Amino acid sequence: WSPRETISSGMTVATVGYPMGVVGMGSLSRGVVSRLFTESGLHQIQTDVPVNPGNSGGALVDECGDVLGVVVSKLSGSAIEGISYAIEARSVRDSLNQTLTSTRLDAAQTLFNRGGTNFAQGNYAAAIADYTLIVKRYRSDIDPAMRERVAETLVNRGLSHYAQGDL
Repeated sequence: WSPRETISSGMTVATVGYPMGVVGMGSLSRGVVSRLFTESGLHQIQTDVPVNPGNSGGALVDECGDVLGVVVSKLSGSAIEGISYAIEARSVRDSLNQTLTSTRLDAAQTLFNRGGTNFAQGNYAAAIADYTLIVKRYRSDIDPAMRERVAETLVNRGLSHYAQGDL
């Protein structure tokens, strides 16, 4: 992933993809960066690289092969030619990381809630199993929200063991 600071108007770029369902080796199309802009919180790259169905989701790379972005669309019309867009690589990475973190927190919260329900119903072994899953899956997570959830889980797992008579 190439840092945004290295992307500039006029630099040579290329896309790799399978336009129009080409089978086998992908195709390479070259062009230049036309402009950089931010829209809806996403850093984007406008380029004149020819983009067709099948290029979307492909990499936009510089001459060294560093990924600058992910091709997402092109403008089309009778008076429009050579205007395509990529989301800058760091925006893609940050968005994916945010989505993954959110998904992981949701999954941990579901297990945590199930463990709490099992504990409240006196099903301590099931609560311990749910809490143990959280600890095993997420104990090395560096996200502060997840670390807090794991700490709460360890306390609840200990309470479940105590209530079950293990301690």
